[in-house]
Amino acid sequence: MRAEGRDDWNKTFLKRARVVEGYYYKSTESAFWIVKRRKAFVYSVAVCCMLD
Repeated sequence: MRAEGRDDWNKTFLKRARVVEGYYYKSTESAFWIVKRRKAFVYSVAVCCMLD
């Protein structure tokens, strides 16, 4: 990030943090869905890739 900031979930990220921007998802016991109206950031080291 170029400046300290917050995502739509009110999480604060420091300047120069390496983050990935994406959508948040909600889940139940049997399904999950994307919440497109709200953006979320996560630290890049926390991202994992799921493959088929």
